[in-house]
Amino acid sequence: MPYLKSADDYKIYYNYVKGDPKNPTIFFVHGWLVNWTCFKEEIRYFRSNGYPVLYMDMRGHGKSDKPDKLESYSLDLIVKDLDAILNREKIRHVVLVGHSMGGMVVLLFCIRHQDKIKKLIIIDSSYKNPLFSPKITYFSSHKKFANLLCSFIIKHTKIKNTHFSHVKDMDFSKMKSYSDQRIALSSLINTPMHSCFCALKKMFDFNVEKDLGKIKKPVLIIASRDDQLFALQLEKAFSRKIKSSRLKVEEGTHSIIIKEPGEISREIRNFLEKS
Repeated sequence: MPYLKSADDYKIYYNYVKGDPKNPTIFFVHGWLVNWTCFKEEIRYFRSNGYPVLYMDMRGHGKSDKPDKLESYSLDLIVKDLDAILNREKIRHVVLVGHSMGGMVVLLFCIRHQDKIKKLIIIDSSYKNPLFSPKITYFSSHKKFANLLCSFIIKHTKIKNTHFSHVKDMDFSKMKSYSDQRIALSSLINTPMHSCFCALKKMFDFNVEKDLGKIKKPVLIIASRDDQLFALQLEKAFSRKIKSSRLKVEEGTHSIIIKEPGEISREIRNFLEKS
């Protein structure tokens, strides 16, 4: 089982499956509270079509270590994890695919390391904190309370010396027929609460709007019409701010990568095959 030892000494699970060297390597990065298996069907599709693929469990998720310190969940550190994996595997000019929180991570990676990117695909994500979007009216109206509540939970849910026997190694690709509510509940139950809220708090201050104009690489933004977190107007603004991007609106919800993997795979491949 492949692991990377991060710069701050945590084990990060990842896997690299080689394919036709003529095809670019596609690196899939999952979202908050899930793991790499939410992209399992897309990974299977691209493997069967000869593409090299990379996937990982972000710190705090899946088979990767669950840090105790809040600082260890910063998006900058997750970007460093991605970069270290690419360096170890000697991969250049990667295609990054990120969903939700993973979309924020790959966006930040592109801003930090644009020379290593071939193309970028962002699915149901944002260039700024998702919890304060128009779709989630309570948090957008009570930002200070949301921050305080998150800090309180983090303080009282330390992971150190605690074994989470109830946490299962979930396969989200098997939840295609589940409701979004059931998928969300399963992901919440099977992620340590401390990791859940540390990762959440580190998204609170995320805003890279001022850097979007620097992106010159081809970008595909896929937005689900009925996404419960990201308003379509936000996704349209996202696309306008990146001159090299195109927006594709799909019928679906925030779980589209699990529920409609075939459609997502086709959109990604179409984008990759464009010059």
